[in-house]
Amino acid sequence: MMKTERKLFAYIRRYEGQKLLVVCSFAEEELNFRLPQSEFDLSKAELVLSNYDFNQVVHNGFFTRPYETRVYLIK
Repeated sequence: MMKTERKLFAYIRRYEGQKLLVVCSFAEEELNFRLPQSEFDLSKAELVLSNYDFNQVVHNGFFTRPYETRVYLIK
């Protein structure tokens, strides 16, 4: 689990060869989220849940928007 000033929480769940990455921002401001490339490549992940329409990934990370949640699936 990743914790940045208790405003950004991220964790990975693994089950039967699949992974879910959950990223939740509890901040009014943008926060920088970066996932180590060794974990998995976000550009190849399927975004299965988000509370914003436009969800860009750059350099295996992104800037969260206020109170944003994203869930990615890796098969």
